[in-house]
Amino acid sequence: MSEAIKKVQERRQPIRNVNITDITMNYKQPPSAIVSILHRISGFVLFLFLPFLLYLFEQSL
Repeated sequence: MSEAIKKVQERRQPIRNVNITDITMNYKQPPSAIVSILHRISGFVLFLFLPFLLYLFEQSL
């Protein structure tokens, strides 16, 4: 039985950790994924600048 386990372990590829750089730099993302990520980033930026935008709107009135 131990020989059978050794054979399986020899054929199996080693398990390794996947970092964020592996996902973003090494894998080709489809255009829809890139647009989705950019849409999320732009929404977050708008959320951060919302108080400033409201202040500017108040000053314009």
